[in-house]
Amino acid sequence: MEHPFNSVLANAYRSGQDSMGWHSDNEVELGENPVIASISLGETRRFLMRERIKKTVTEFGLESGSLLVMQDGAQSAYQHCLPKTSAAKGLRINLTFRQVLRH
Repeated sequence: MEHPFNSVLANAYRSGQDSMGWHSDNEVELGENPVIASISLGETRRFLMRERIKKTVTEFGLESGSLLVMQDGAQSAYQHCLPKTSAAKGLRINLTFRQVLRH
């Protein structure tokens, strides 16, 4: 896959209590069918994807160095989150690459 990313968003999750709720990356400046590439560094965390219609949830363990690519309508068909955990967790850094459209 080749994609012209021009933006990176960095998030730091300091412990299992830092989280991100259910959402889609569907901002207008990302276009109709955005490609989102995400690299995880540090502590392994659970990542959940939920189908919008069936509400079926799929779980992934994002380990350090893992690459997650969401494309082909993933933002319109699914929501995703990084839930809180009571397990002792260290720092996790997430780098999310996107193409921001110029208007």
